[in-house]
Amino acid sequence: MDKESLTESSCNPMQPHFYATSGFDRMAHFRDDDQQMENRLKGDDCLFVPVWNDRVFTNKERSKPRYFSVAEYQALGLDKPQIIYLGQSHKGQTLAAVDISTIDPLDEQDWFDQHLSCIDLRGAGLSLSADDASIVAYAQTILRWHKDARFCGRCGSETSSRSAGHSRRCTKDKCSVEHFPRINPAVIMLVEHEGRVLLASNPNFPENLRSILAGFVEPGESLEQAVAREVWEEVGLEIENIRYHSSQPWPFSSSIMLGFTSTAKSSAMTVNKEELSEADWYTPSEIEKAVTSEILGLPRLDSIARAILNDWIEENS
Repeated sequence: MDKESLTESSCNPMQPHFYATSGFDRMAHFRDDDQQMENRLKGDDCLFVPVWNDRVFTNKERSKPRYFSVAEYQALGLDKPQIIYLGQSHKGQTLAAVDISTIDPLDEQDWFDQHLSCIDLRGAGLSLSADDASIVAYAQTILRWHKDARFCGRCGSETSSRSAGHSRRCTKDKCSVEHFPRINPAVIMLVEHEGRVLLASNPNFPENLRSILAGFVEPGESLEQAVAREVWEEVGLEIENIRYHSSQPWPFSSSIMLGFTSTAKSSAMTVNKEELSEADWYTPSEIEKAVTSEILGLPRLDSIARAILNDWIEENS
């Protein structure tokens, strides 16, 4: 495998990561204008992004998302579905997410034609453009939050959707607390030492897959403290020169991945077997040889882990 194929997904500050592009305008200033929302959602240029039990719709080739026109959406005959105003596309079209999970069983061919696929977003991966992937990921993530936030976390009463789907409010008068979409902050960090990078595997990884370390931020700690703590807990290394790299919304667990690089003070590790199955140091050439011979697998091309690793490989080759 040549250098270009290893580093083709490197992060450019002017080209955000997958699931984080600016291919549409969220138009947040319209969310609390009920009349504006009604007009936009009924307009001929409105496109509905359907989600069925966390699955999204594409063409059979999985190269383009399948949006529904107003007429197609209305033909489904859904009873008060959850609708989220997403914003406006770069072509000026209104975008709205709609939960169609009440359609059961799902028969794609009953609706439109044989060119429709309903798949897990992970299955689409890099087959979608970065702009399209960001839109369907946005729709899938916020609709999942609505399902999880149907009841108030403070008093247990039902909640109702507000602000065009971007918040929910408790329906109990004495409570009335407003809830907002939850994002789980996680740090993901590359650790290097004298020209080698630390790659690890955990028991949930596919065979041969190696990646950089990651973990969730705990209450009361800074991002840098979370980076240092996770590295110490997983491999027993003290690190320094903690530097921010970039961030990526990660739709598969409603997370925001906050990427860092760091330098280990030594290479002597103590691998926490409850967290990792193995960990080792690699030079860029060792990674290239192992990937070419299929001994080693690297993170998905649409992940921040791959972008951070690719940047390091390019800088150190």
